[in-house]
Amino acid sequence: MHRLIVPGLFEPPDPGAVPATPLLDHLVARGELVRGAAAGYEELLATCFGLDANDRDVPTGALLANSRGYDTNGQWACAAPVHLQVDRDRLLLFPVEPHDVDSSSIILQLNAHFRDEGIGFHATSEGPWLMELDAPLMASTCSIDQVAGRSLDPFMPAGKDAGRLRSLMNECQMLLHADDHSGLVNSLWFWGLGRLPAITRKPLEISCNTLLCSSFIDACDADSEPSDTSLFTTSGCLDGRQYGDMDRWISGLSETEARLRELLEQQGEELFLQSDNGLAVRYRHRMRFRFWKRDSFTKLIRSQGSQA
Repeated sequence: MHRLIVPGLFEPPDPGAVPATPLLDHLVARGELVRGAAAGYEELLATCFGLDANDRDVPTGALLANSRGYDTNGQWACAAPVHLQVDRDRLLLFPVEPHDVDSSSIILQLNAHFRDEGIGFHATSEGPWLMELDAPLMASTCSIDQVAGRSLDPFMPAGKDAGRLRSLMNECQMLLHADDHSGLVNSLWFWGLGRLPAITRKPLEISCNTLLCSSFIDACDADSEPSDTSLFTTSGCLDGRQYGDMDRWISGLSETEARLRELLEQQGEELFLQSDNGLAVRYRHRMRFRFWKRDSFTKLIRSQGSQA
């Protein structure tokens, strides 16, 4: 089976600006639409690499730290710079682009404040910042992919040490409020707690351009057994959705169509195209004869918007 994971695919920033998509139109019109529970991009990738989180966080922080060469003996988490905005009685979260952040000043201040608590922060030029913890925290969190542009309330940490994680967030907000160099950044969002996992399985063939997928690959070892599934993934549509950037979303769409073209020309195994909103399309070569179906990719996107 060829599995294509494209988070944000069915949620463009501007549904009215979606370009012509002949291959996706073909898949949606002829294939089988599958609706399930929404699952985060990290959880979707974890299943491809044989990692069962068992209601715990996918240890995204440790995976990213490992790929960047840090010592991953302890616990790690992601710590993304964000902008919190009050909207009536809600508090909305918006990711901040890394190039819009004076990371050196903020990281210096955070590390000076939290050093005695056994917490260290590491800035990165790509992806989220990282938080290193001497003493592990037991909490379940939601990734920034799930929270971006939404109210915080349904996504706050839960579990034994959720209160401590919320306190850390509040302390960071107070520090950033007093920092003249923080700019748009007025808080940090934490998720992906855990230690570096053992990766037991990996896709037979992998085509990806995402930092997280590369981190999973870096964590594989000689004992990781190959599965019979190929994997394609891109973060272009996800980045476009998070930052409201239609050009990025279209770039991810183009990458997806290019890969679909390659796979459809092979006329072979089943295709399973899925996003992080619970929507997927299953397609087999013999389905090309289902001429009576009149759906399209654009209609599907618009139907998602009407249900939101």
